Amino acid sequence: MLGWLVGLTLVSFAVILSLLLPAAVRATAAARHLLAETDLVTLQGGMEAYRTALGKYPEGTPAQILRALRGEATNSKAFLVVSPRRVNAAGEYTDPWRTPYHIGFDASGKPRVYSFGRNRQDDQGRKGSDDITMDAPALVRRPNP
Repeated sequence: MLGWLVGLTLVSFAVILSLLLPAAVRATAAARHLLAETDLVTLQGGMEAYRTALGKYPEGTPAQILRALRGEATNSKAFLVVSPRRVNAAGEYTDPWRTPYHIGFDASGKPRVYSFGRNRQDDQGRKGSDDITMDAPALVRRPNP
């Protein structure tokens, strides 16, 4: 009788686990996506604050731009605070999937920052891809009518 009860308990546990695991995976994916969006807004805000204070956007590679925003390049004020755990060995700010954020500029000279997303492939921030983008005009989100 005890063996039957243990078997039933193990089967019940397996069924419950099979129901909860996909929900946990979806929640983790959603949390990473939200963290990337938050990082991008913060990064974009840091670049705008830098431009407001110094009259131009920081220049260079993504690592050089991050150093400038953190106030490390010129020993100036920090415009962005980033956990050292989120900076890779090359000095680049990384997304929740440990891929460096793309930091560049569009044709008009406005900052364009994005994450390669879950697949870790650069789709150039194209709509329909899993890239997570935050172009300058998207900083102010308007409620849906």
